[in-house]
Amino acid sequence: PEDRDACVEIALAALRQDRYHADPRIDHRVADAIKAAWVSNNLAGRADRALEARSPGGEVVGFNQLLKTGREAVIDLIAVAPAAQHQGYGKALVAAGLRAYAGEADTMRVGTQAVNRTSLALYRSAGFTLAHEQRTYHWMPAS
Repeated sequence: PEDRDACVEIALAALRQDRYHADPRIDHRVADAIKAAWVSNNLAGRADRALEARSPGGEVVGFNQLLKTGREAVIDLIAVAPAAQHQGYGKALVAAGLRAYAGEADTMRVGTQAVNRTSLALYRSAGFTLAHEQRTYHWMPAS
């Protein structure tokens, strides 16, 4: 929780291909507020585990917030600061999540956008396989 602000900042900078930012009817400020609340709620106890990646200098450069239901673990929200991407932090965070649930979960699930090629490559490199595809729609009340 003491790293909440750093994690929110990373989420706002890195999570730009999510379903909220991709929806043209959702203002980007609203999408940012949703992500900030998501990170904060996970750190306040919604997540079963919250892992961080730190630079050699000790700066938080990424996080992996996970949930577990029964014998299934879920990468609920994961992000690496743009300046720290492609340096192995994402792989390390996924590997740490898998280790954290060794013996406790039979499967780990993650969801990402089909256009997020970087995330898809990361998960494939960690041994994840595509289980199914889905579309998510947002209900927008008439103005």
